Amino acid sequence: MTKRVFLWSTSRCVSTAFERSVMEIKNSKVFHHPFEQAYYFGPERQSGRYSHYSPDEKKTYQTIGKSLVKEYDGVELLFCKELAIFVKNHFGELLKGGFQDFQHTFLIRNPKKAVPSLYAASINKQLTGWDYFKPEDAGFKELLDMYRFIVANKEENPVVVDAGDLLEDPEGIMRAYCEGIGVTFDIEMLHWEPRHLPIVHAPENRGWHTNVINSTGFHRYGCSNSDINENEKTNEERLPEIVIQTIEDSMPYYEEMYKQRVTPKSATENK
Repeated sequence: MTKRVFLWSTSRCVSTAFERSVMEIKNSKVFHHPFEQAYYFGPERQSGRYSHYSPDEKKTYQTIGKSLVKEYDGVELLFCKELAIFVKNHFGELLKGGFQDFQHTFLIRNPKKAVPSLYAASINKQLTGWDYFKPEDAGFKELLDMYRFIVANKEENPVVVDAGDLLEDPEGIMRAYCEGIGVTFDIEMLHWEPRHLPIVHAPENRGWHTNVINSTGFHRYGCSNSDINENEKTNEERLPEIVIQTIEDSMPYYEEMYKQRVTPKSATENK
């Protein structure tokens, strides 16, 4: 029987590097933000980011969901990395049909790191296709909403990983994560060859994940989901007030989930 796992996160949480690590698990199939297509481009879309595209009637939440719950021959782990914001107003679908077979896990990151990185990406049109920052893209409230929904309706203690801990102790954290989802940790998960990822983007924003595509493993510093140097804009004195306010607004949501995280110490003890 195929093990099915969601990893819920926000933008700029080192989640694509995490996804790349999971791709090293034998007999695994990885989905990258499948509901992004419904959120941005489908008839039920919830963002105006790509309003210049006509809605694609085939990219519905229901249609995309069917691809996740179907059977895949030879697949022992089906892993879906997704942003909680992409399924806001649709959480209830996760309690229906084949979605009941999924285990739900979470990846968080300090907003002081994630939000400036999102800001840098959002104003780099040449790389990402975006040219303005929107606070609602941060998604920390939606991630906590998802966490609370899962705890209330499905799993009492879902696995929570903090990106800072992951970059400090990749082996310890990935071992703990694998134990939490019931799969065998493989040391190959810490090192990999550059390769393309199962990513579908609008034509103008293919630069979001270039760095991970070209990466060979986790890196303590500068490990991000694109070629953007996060350190260039992390000094709050250089950030616009709207970005600083987004960081402050996001912190309570992050801090609540941070209390539930797998720690490097407990991860090491699980070796």
